[in-house]
Amino acid sequence: MEFPELIRLMRRVGPDIPLLSELTKLKQDEILSLLSRIKGLSFTPIPANRFMKLKFSSRIYTRKSVKTDFSFLFDKEGVEVVRFENFSGIPETYDYDTDTWNYDGSIKATPLVHDFQYEGEVEPIDFSTLRSPKSMTDVLREANSKGLIQSYVVDYGSREFLLDVITLNPEVKEAFQYFPFIRFVAHLRGDEATFYLIELFMPEAHLREVAEALEEVRDQVKILFAPRSFKYVRRV
Repeated sequence: MEFPELIRLMRRVGPDIPLLSELTKLKQDEILSLLSRIKGLSFTPIPANRFMKLKFSSRIYTRKSVKTDFSFLFDKEGVEVVRFENFSGIPETYDYDTDTWNYDGSIKATPLVHDFQYEGEVEPIDFSTLRSPKSMTDVLREANSKGLIQSYVVDYGSREFLLDVITLNPEVKEAFQYFPFIRFVAHLRGDEATFYLIELFMPEAHLREVAEALEEVRDQVKILFAPRSFKYVRRV
């Protein structure tokens, strides 16, 4: 199985080695050996709740900008997320042997799309990022089998900086789908129109390309930029 296919499969089922072995017909040891060669591999479960909301400028936060007080929190209160697009990057552009990205802007990321309905009272299920296949416990396997997890945002490769871009312009959202570091896009229900939260997780070597793209749309976006540090970046 090619690396991009494996990443996309894990985007659906997570690091469930027995299930991956069954689906790919590879031995479990072969899968574990391949995964051990991928730097920075982690998995963030996206719960199949019937709602997801975002609270901006919260004292408790999921993301906080390094230069400003701008922050947000995934919570059960706030702006409604009506759609969540799980991209997990563009795996065709990553070479796990050299831990480098071959970015030329020719491939557009394709997402798994999850729509959220706001009916009834359903408590959110909170999972933290899984740092290794050993984190895939029986509890998570049962959650998978019961449909309590929609998918997993899969991160791979050495990455040092996180960027969240908020925009009303769908063309800006489309443009950022050509960056191989795109994690997800959350569609947020505004008072008058839908707006978008685009998250990228980037290696230092490619900051210039992202900065140039931001310069072109600077009057159409609000950004949150932070280094990979628990002080600024927490789960999801």
